[in-house]
Amino acid sequence: MTFLRRIATLLTTAFALAAAASCSKGGTTPTQIRTLSKVAGDSQVGSAGVALGTSLSVQVKDQNGAPVSGAVVSWGAGTGGGSVGAPSSSTDGTGTATMSRTLGPAAGYQSTTASLSGATGSPITFTSISQVQGAFTIAAGTGTGQTDTVLATLGAPFQVLVTDHTGAPVAGVIVGFAVTSGGGSMTQSADTTDGSGHATAALIFPSTVGTKSVQASVTGLLGSPVGFSALATAGHAAAMSLGTGNAQAA
Repeated sequence: MTFLRRIATLLTTAFALAAAASCSKGGTTPTQIRTLSKVAGDSQVGSAGVALGTSLSVQVKDQNGAPVSGAVVSWGAGTGGGSVGAPSSSTDGTGTATMSRTLGPAAGYQSTTASLSGATGSPITFTSISQVQGAFTIAAGTGTGQTDTVLATLGAPFQVLVTDHTGAPVAGVIVGFAVTSGGGSMTQSADTTDGSGHATAALIFPSTVGTKSVQASVTGLLGSPVGFSALATAGHAAAMSLGTGNAQAA
């Protein structure tokens, strides 16, 4: 019996060594290499504060180019604010993960990131273009730097130009005008851009001399507010009348 037990022990040890050798020769599963790539949703143009029309999507593949399902992709709103529909989403049978994106409150270029830990190509950045009232920027036009006498209405109104992300003029944008220093008033507190993207308002000088400042603004547009200035000088004498002190006796 002792001899048989020794034989059994030797055989068990041999089988264990053979199994260990087999594992050391590549029996373990190799680490999966994954890649992350952009599919759709990049470079969309949308309205500030509103969800983009097309969801952002990425695809995950393994080292053989086959789609990977069940991979958890992380999403985050970057520059420009706003939000994503959820912190993460999982890939489907085609290896694709999607996410909705709501833009931030201002016009400009806004970014979104998609990332997968350890994947080649991660993180991926999507860029979106946000516009306010269909516009992207506001810039000063003509009218600044004028000089006139007190109580005068400037001969040329202050003018701004409103454009979209391509530089094309945008009509129908409401622009506010306000005196910010030096006194005076505007001929109108707001104007709507015309077909050339222009909005205008003139400054009425007060009775005091000096530099007057005006701002034109559209909340959320790049370049807003736009500043203008004008100089009020003393008026020219046109008549003289009697004041006080006449007919005194001493």
